[in-house]
Amino acid sequence: MAKRKRVWLGVLALVLMAAVGLAATKLLRGKGASGSSLTQVWTVERGNLVASLTLTGGVSAQQRLQLGFDVSKIPLTELNVKAGQMVKKGDVLAKIETESLQRAVDQARANLLSAEDALESAKTPYTGLDKQKAELDVAQAQAALEEAK
Repeated sequence: MAKRKRVWLGVLALVLMAAVGLAATKLLRGKGASGSSLTQVWTVERGNLVASLTLTGGVSAQQRLQLGFDVSKIPLTELNVKAGQMVKKGDVLAKIETESLQRAVDQARANLLSAEDALESAKTPYTGLDKQKAELDVAQAQAALEEAK
């Protein structure tokens, strides 16, 4: 009988351990007595997503140009930007008075025409009239030579 008692105690211990293990598993998974789980359910609604970033750092231009205007010789009529102002391609930065520049261009064209005429004269120094005069002089010199003989 002692053997039978030991078997019943073993079975009872085994059933008790299984019950404790099952209860511990349910508690660890969060099911407990209420039956809840780790899954959460959310209702999706349409709305605006607002996100903002706060960044720190430095910004530098890829290309920097120094612009200068010689306003002592050419008057500046408009200045459309200030130092440090952002500009984009095609922006008019400043305007200058163009009358004095146009006079300089006209004078340069006149000088070019004069130089081209001087070059043409240097290439062909004698005209047809110069040739006729030289031939006449030669003829007169030959006549004078014949007379002198």
